[in-house]
Amino acid sequence: MICIVVLIPAGAVSTELGKKYPIISYNSGRSTSGSSSTIIVSPPRADFTFTQNGNTVTFIDTSRGNPTTWYWSFGDKKTSRVQNPSHSYTKRGACIVTFTAGNSAGSSSTSATIVIGSPPLAKFTYTQNGKTVAFKDASTKNPMNWFWSFGDGTTSTAQNPSHSYAEVGTYTVTLTASNSAGSSTTSSPITIGSPPVASFTYIQNGKSVSFKDTSTGNPTTWYWNFGDRKTSRVQNPGHYYSKKGTYIVTLKAGNSAGSTSTSTAVIVIP
Repeated sequence: MICIVVLIPAGAVSTELGKKYPIISYNSGRSTSGSSSTIIVSPPRADFTFTQNGNTVTFIDTSRGNPTTWYWSFGDKKTSRVQNPSHSYTKRGACIVTFTAGNSAGSSSTSATIVIGSPPLAKFTYTQNGKTVAFKDASTKNPMNWFWSFGDGTTSTAQNPSHSYAEVGTYTVTLTASNSAGSSTTSSPITIGSPPVASFTYIQNGKSVSFKDTSTGNPTTWYWNFGDRKTSRVQNPGHYYSKKGTYIVTLKAGNSAGSTSTSTAVIVIP
């Protein structure tokens, strides 16, 4: 009787996938070296990439370890056993795609979220404490990734980062929010340093008054109270008083440093 035995050399046991060792055949005490055979010593490591064109997504298997079977669950109750399938979704929304790659040693799985529909609409808010600013993502339409540029050469990929600025000044903060359908970007100026000092001048022509903001310290917001229950958020507003009298006008000038100042004047309408 002829026996064929697969021998793994001593000390040569490997965790590498698809390791090849020679086959040694024995025949009446004589041995001859034959061809190589592949010994599977561990399951594959599942991985994949995808490209998206509208509602159609093409998946590419990038698994390591010689997988021989593939199973895709597209998150919409549809499946495939093709290695590199293409799938068209019929409904909008976020779908979790799960991919399982296997061989004779076992299998492993990995997942990713696919967004069918529109890219997100980037938005954010922030709160400031001195030179430290805490940002909060307010984007809509299922963002999956975030990229922040803080305007001082530093960046972050956290959803809700906090950032400390080293120097005073005004910085343009940009957020790019993305998902598998695309991305959008929004920006906002952030002023680091002291709040503005409010001041203004005015020119009066009868009952009409033109106000001019002369505040220092880089104000970005203005709130005028004209003393007759009328207000404005314009930087340099004009106002008409309908009744005679004396009015106290107040300007509050602010920026993202988190506070405002007040300046007042008395307007006499004849």
